[in-house]
Amino acid sequence: MTATIIKGMSRASEDLSVPFAESAKSIFSVMLGWKIEAGEASRSNRFQAKHEISGIIGFSGALRGNMVIGIDQDFAFAVAGAFFGGTPTTIDSEVIDMVGELANMIGGSAKERFVTTGVNLGLPMVICGKGHRVSFDPGTEVELIPFTSPHGSFTLEVAVRNAD
Repeated sequence: MTATIIKGMSRASEDLSVPFAESAKSIFSVMLGWKIEAGEASRSNRFQAKHEISGIIGFSGALRGNMVIGIDQDFAFAVAGAFFGGTPTTIDSEVIDMVGELANMIGGSAKERFVTTGVNLGLPMVICGKGHRVSFDPGTEVELIPFTSPHGSFTLEVAVRNAD
């Protein structure tokens, strides 16, 4: 017997990319007017450092895990410029807050697409620095979703599982 955790998905399919990809597309479209494209989701090499800034949102309750949005500095500056006007030249508190808010918005929108109730979001966290690594629960499969836009690229890493 498989437990349905996401609308139209069963745990056996383990295709967690759909609600997160749809949420990211919606957030970038509504908030920035940008069209982003999701590439094919794949299993992540969880120990490969990919970006300079990572926004992390945790899930607890009936589903547990994390979603990480990984962004390069230039893409973060483009997003911050679209949000605030003017392009930043350093990773400052506004850029860090913006990355945390992106993680929060994408995670919250994806949560709304889950069938499972009793899922809570944690507060977003942001990690900065070249070569940093984000570690996930060793027992959880991590799906990597690459995105492209006219302004650059980013990734989502999703590691969410039933709490049982």
